[in-house]
Amino acid sequence: MTDQYDGDIKIIIGGDGADYQVTGGQPLMTTGLENHVDLSLMTEPGWYGFDLEIDANRRIASKWISAVQKPITRQSLLDTSKAANSDLTPGDYFGKITPRTTNPESQQVLTELLLEPPSGDPLVLRLSGQGQNWLSQISDPASEKVI
Repeated sequence: MTDQYDGDIKIIIGGDGADYQVTGGQPLMTTGLENHVDLSLMTEPGWYGFDLEIDANRRIASKWISAVQKPITRQSLLDTSKAANSDLTPGDYFGKITPRTTNPESQQVLTELLLEPPSGDPLVLRLSGQGQNWLSQISDPASEKVI
């Protein structure tokens, strides 16, 4: 994207919800592709915002977010890739989607998405997460409990 004032406001999803970044009164902008992927993959089934959506077909229920939270096995990595592909159904918005989920080290899960929109320019998005064991160790290290 060449024009910083063109496009959609970039939604930044975190552990406590969503946010956006504003610098000098101008929100950070995006083409919208990242927003579409983030919302499709990271909206949990039963999200309270669906109470406002009358059309049940427009309610997103991510399979990926449930799959990525399961214990890491070879099958769960394959299931996570399938869930990402299911959540981002190819069509008018995506020409081709190639998801790949790996376990590069210990409790880390990495889903890499190669998106080839009809416009032609491929885009790679990487979603990374740590297992709950490691997150708990960061916030409350077991080594500090040893007397």
